[in-house]
Amino acid sequence: MDTARTVYNVSADRPGSEVAGETAAALAAASMVFRDIDPGYSQALLENAMRAFEFADTYKGAYSDDPQLRAGVRGGDGFSHTTSRIVKLHVKGSLRPRIAAASKLTQHPFSFKRRNRYIKVLKKKKRRKLSQRIHHRGSSLPSVSSHPQFIACKDGSGYYESANPNPNPLVGAVVGGPGEDDVYEDDRADFRKSEPTTYINAPLVGVLAYFVANPNAGLVVT
Repeated sequence: MDTARTVYNVSADRPGSEVAGETAAALAAASMVFRDIDPGYSQALLENAMRAFEFADTYKGAYSDDPQLRAGVRGGDGFSHTTSRIVKLHVKGSLRPRIAAASKLTQHPFSFKRRNRYIKVLKKKKRRKLSQRIHHRGSSLPSVSSHPQFIACKDGSGYYESANPNPNPLVGAVVGGPGEDDVYEDDRADFRKSEPTTYINAPLVGVLAYFVANPNAGLVVT
């Protein structure tokens, strides 16, 4: 990538309570994760979380209040009238609007009664159903071994628009998946369905990690 990598920071003169607060929350959460397996590291995380929180609480202010930033970021007032429409459209490729509904999953015996049948179908079709054209720059560009020449930031369009499969398979990643009509086109341009996002993969990795650490844990059907 040849784009600028400008570094920004918050300070007492240019505060950013939300940035410092989010940092404190992340450090505190990580401290809880490592509390039993690495107490020393956990304590270091906690101490830094407290420092970040104290900074956020002492030097209150939003980073968006900075006039230099505000000059380049405008238009927020124009979103209110489109909120309801966005809610209706924000379905494909995202599980977030469906999380509340998913809480009802285990209330119906059908949800798990036929799970083995579904798993067999998935195993049978997995090789021909895997996404070949996911929306991921690293996967859609050739590897350094096959293309050692420099590829500029805007030189990836030819690979992005190509109908060929991605040269670098991204093994293990989960893409957005089918829409409400249960249709999935293996198309990079349809990023809502073909992009392996962090908010989809992170929860999955967390769940799988839990079952690796707790192999005897089972599904509880209520």
